[in-house]
Amino acid sequence: MSGQRVRVLLLEGNPADARTLRQLLWQTAGDSFEVLWLDRLAAGLKHLEDNGAEVVLLDLALADSTASNTLAVVRSGALRAPVVVLAAGGEEKLALQAVAEGAHDYLLKRQLGGGALLRAIESALKRSRAPGGGLAETPGGRNGVVLGFAGAKGGVGSTTLVLNVATMLARGRRRVIALELEPGCAGFALQFRHTPGTEPASLLSLDAARIDRRELSSRLVETPFGVHVLFGPAGAPAGAAIRPEQAHALFQAARQLADYVVVDLPPLSSPAARIATPHCDHLVLIVDREVACMAASAMAAELLRSWTRGQSELRAVIVNRTSMGSLTSLSDVRSQVKCEVVGVIPHDIERSASACQTGVPLVVSHPDSITADALVELGKRLNFHPAAAGAVVL
Repeated sequence: MSGQRVRVLLLEGNPADARTLRQLLWQTAGDSFEVLWLDRLAAGLKHLEDNGAEVVLLDLALADSTASNTLAVVRSGALRAPVVVLAAGGEEKLALQAVAEGAHDYLLKRQLGGGALLRAIESALKRSRAPGGGLAETPGGRNGVVLGFAGAKGGVGSTTLVLNVATMLARGRRRVIALELEPGCAGFALQFRHTPGTEPASLLSLDAARIDRRELSSRLVETPFGVHVLFGPAGAPAGAAIRPEQAHALFQAARQLADYVVVDLPPLSSPAARIATPHCDHLVLIVDREVACMAASAMAAELLRSWTRGQSELRAVIVNRTSMGSLTSLSDVRSQVKCEVVGVIPHDIERSASACQTGVPLVVSHPDSITADALVELGKRLNFHPAAAGAVVL
C-alpha cells in the first residue's frame, strides 16, 4: 500500500489482543496504517461521528455492549467504514452471523497472522472504494444512496410503489429513510394509517444551518417494517415550501443516517420537485401505459434530465393500471421515455386496497401475490448500494 495512511479504528476489549494486532499490522505493512485503539463501544461511536475511519476492526465482546448487537450499533454509526469482525475462540458461529448481517469479513484471533489481517483490510478497502461505493464524504458520516421516485402524472401509484420498495430494502438489513417533502401531502400517512402530527413541518421553520442528522432523527417515525419515515409536513403554513439550502442540508443529513434514502418526489409542477430532484443519485419515473400518461411521461423524463443535467441515472417503472387492450407497447414506452424500463408492476386493485386499509405494505401483507413478486424483483434491480449487493431478501 502507498500514499496516504489508512485510518483504522480498532475496537478491542482485550489490551493484549490490541497490542498483538497493532504489532502484526506494523510488521506486515509498516506505517501504511494509522491505528487508533479504543476498548469501549461508546468511545468508538464518538470517534466515528467526529473523525470517521476507513476500516473498523471489531471485537464483538466489548465491555459496554453485548455481542449480539455490537455490529448493528457500529454499522449504524459508520456505514461507509467496512467492518472486519475479530472473533475469539467459540465465537465463530456469532462471527458468521455478523457477516450475514453486513460485516465485510471475520478473523479468528487464535489463527491470526499478519498476512491474513492485511488481506482482510485490503479486501474491505477495495470493496468500499468500488465505483459508487466511495468513502464517506463527511467526517464520520454516511454516504447513503438517494432514490427519487416521480409519477409521470397523478394516480399512477407512486407513493404505494415508494413505500413497498423502501420496505424491501429495509428487509435486506439496510437502514432506510423514506422522505415525503411536499407540504400538505398525506400519502405516507394514508398508506401507513398514521397521524404524524406537525413535527415534520417544523423542519421548514429551521435555518439550513440547523438542519442536521440530530434534527432529522428526532422527526423520523420508525414503522414496524423497518422503514424510518419523514411524513409530509401536513402542519406547514399554506404556501410553505422547502428552500434549496434546506433541501441540501436535509439530504446531507439523511445520507449520513441511512443506507438508502427513498424519496416520494412531489408532483413535477411543484417547486419542491425541482429543488429535490438534483439531490437524487438515481431517478425512477413511474408510468402507466395509457395514451395520456405516456405523453406526460415523455415530458416528465425530459424535465427530470434537465433538472439533474444528466448527473442522475433515470429509469422507468410501468404500473399497469389500465386495461390491457389500450396499453402502449413496451418498446414504445422505452422509445418515448428514452431510458431503461426496470420493472412492470401488475396492479392488483383488491390486494392494494386491502394493504392500504390495514396500513401494511403489499409486499408484507400479500407476499405470495404476483404484484409482490414483481416488486421484489424491482427492489433487487434498484439495490445500488455496493455494500448491499444481494441483500434484498423476503
